[in-house]
Amino acid sequence: MDRPANTDSYRSAVYAQSGMCASSQSLATVSGLDVLKRGGSAADAAINMLNTLTVVEPFMNGLGGDMFGLYFDASKNELAGINSSGPAPAGLSIKLLKSLGHKEMPQSGPLTVTVPGALAGISELHNRYGKLCWEDLFQQAIKYAEGGFPLSEIISYEWHAEIQLLKDNPETAHIYLPLGHTPRPGEVFRNQPLADTLKLIANKGAQTFYRGELCEKICTAMTAAGSPLTVDDFSGFTPEWVDPISVNYKGREVFALPPNCQGITVLEMLRMLDGFDFKKMGLNSSEYIHTLVEAKKYAFLDRDTKIADPGFMTDDFHKLLSDQNINSFKEQFNPVCASEFSNKPLHCSNTVYVVAVDEKRNVASFISSIYDHFGSGIVAGDTGILMQNRGSLFSFDKNHPNSLKPGKRPLHTIIPSIVFKNKKPEFAFGVMGGHMQPQGQVQILNNMYVFGLGIQEASDQSRFFHDGSEICLESGIPFKTERKLIEKGHKTGTQIDVFGGFQGIWIDHDNDVLIGGSDLRKDGCAIGY
Repeated sequence: MDRPANTDSYRSAVYAQSGMCASSQSLATVSGLDVLKRGGSAADAAINMLNTLTVVEPFMNGLGGDMFGLYFDASKNELAGINSSGPAPAGLSIKLLKSLGHKEMPQSGPLTVTVPGALAGISELHNRYGKLCWEDLFQQAIKYAEGGFPLSEIISYEWHAEIQLLKDNPETAHIYLPLGHTPRPGEVFRNQPLADTLKLIANKGAQTFYRGELCEKICTAMTAAGSPLTVDDFSGFTPEWVDPISVNYKGREVFALPPNCQGITVLEMLRMLDGFDFKKMGLNSSEYIHTLVEAKKYAFLDRDTKIADPGFMTDDFHKLLSDQNINSFKEQFNPVCASEFSNKPLHCSNTVYVVAVDEKRNVASFISSIYDHFGSGIVAGDTGILMQNRGSLFSFDKNHPNSLKPGKRPLHTIIPSIVFKNKKPEFAFGVMGGHMQPQGQVQILNNMYVFGLGIQEASDQSRFFHDGSEICLESGIPFKTERKLIEKGHKTGTQIDVFGGFQGIWIDHDNDVLIGGSDLRKDGCAIGY
């Protein structure tokens, strides 16, 4: 495609001065921008986008899921992190699962459901940083749930990919297969049960979900489905405000959240990769991809054996970023030959990421998920709420730091990030896609900070995904590169829909301009005013 611009992107970045939002669905992005135009904060915009995505991208995220976020308060020059991921129910244990015949953690179903933290998280965010009324931030979501919205192309495709899971769960199929098939592009989908639930939350607040009538309905339905979730599990949950963690990379400070999310895996990879001459190797050359994959293998080995709910980790997670650990990788790294160890097999689940910057230059970088498409596959009764399957990420080994225990939070794959330059936020971004997220974030950061690409160019570049044993390459990476990787001892494979979905906003402080990028691999966009 020929474009009359001096960039290699497939479409232009978005430029604006007052405020900007980006998400994976255009209706959600517009809902966030509407909030900014009405004087709302970046927090309000993020909440409105997440609520709207609950309706228009329901198999990715929602009230039955969890949420992590970073928020920069410009008035205080302060960056805060929030971990709103829920624990395993008090009645869920390895002993119970074994008594039911399980030899490993199930991937879906009632025994994978942990306490949903997303709604409590946005309530906390609103209490601390919101400017508009709570009720206002649900109106567009209610409108699309009640009046309907037309399905976009990629969302329709991904919805259809899970048709068998839906058919296996009749109550879920009743809502999400309304005509006996998944909604096709352009078909209008309505979700009245979810609309009624959103109205209740808008009127009564998050407390109805965790302590009130909605909580009772959810727990009654989950008990009937075979889950040990109880009202006490819900009422005992509180989000946690946490201190973000960071490393220096290419003259910037890259911030993420500490465990139980895998943000530290990104930071560990960046520390390992600092000092390599990637410009000399060339973007997406075999040497470049080999180096990143080897760092990924090492960092994921740490992730899969050491990261868990911090209250249950045997070692201080900061040790993963220590010189000793980083130097261990560099001593083992072979520039011409793939290492023999591999990571456990990874599938690429999905999620939603939203980013907003307001006129005051407050920055919201938030990610929410029910983990796999349609989560556990279970809708909580007539609420329309899809319940997550985050419990599937627990280990079945009682000696593992991430082993299943009542009241414990599982390892999480979702990562929000913000990059600072000279103690100011410069780039807020996320790369959706489960185990692709650390790999995708590192590729985006290198595209921008090593190879000098603009935000949309960085998004449009071809990517790779290492699934634990094979490297999957996007079609834009030439076969000669794949051949050279094979010569180095790597295995390669072919998959689709595993390369993540980027959204991001760059803050050009010199010109006081916002620049947005949005992934072609998703249906969303960045919009500013």
